[in-house]
Amino acid sequence: MLIRTYVMLVILLLPTALEARQRNRPFKSAELTLEYPDNWVQQTNIGTVLVLVSTTRADTAVAIVRERLNQPLDASEMTETFVNIQADVLKEEHADATGLTAVLVTHPTLGPVVQADFTAPGNDSRRPGPDRIRQYALPRGQFLYRIVFRARAIDFAKQELVFNAILKSLRITPPAPKEGQE
Repeated sequence: MLIRTYVMLVILLLPTALEARQRNRPFKSAELTLEYPDNWVQQTNIGTVLVLVSTTRADTAVAIVRERLNQPLDASEMTETFVNIQADVLKEEHADATGLTAVLVTHPTLGPVVQADFTAPGNDSRRPGPDRIRQYALPRGQFLYRIVFRARAIDFAKQELVFNAILKSLRITPPAPKEGQE
């Protein structure tokens, strides 16, 4: 019985252990550094999207988006009002989303962030079913950064280890304000 239990644990945990040790590729720009799986593809500078990394089938993706704020906001100034504003923005951008939750959490490397989770209809006819989306919003001076994880709802739990590794590796250094924009 003990051997059977051990064999079952190895079978269940082996894929997770292998995923955790997969090779990563670095991405570096003037304001971002992160690591993502070596077998993923990368696109940069797509409008407000600073970087988009995804599986080759694009069924799982991570995007880092930067938006300019009207007024500088420090992470220490984040309140429940800010959380509610972020939730309202997501409701507007994703009118067909369901199960939206938004909470203020403290991330170990990024500090205070708004974490939002929701489900939205999938946007790819090749892979039916809804997508699950997790987004972190964090202000840094004149900019609001959104880190968006998207995967098929049925695959989200499997991809969460990869998402967490990317998030753990992420470092953001906002550009210095230009003279007259402080």
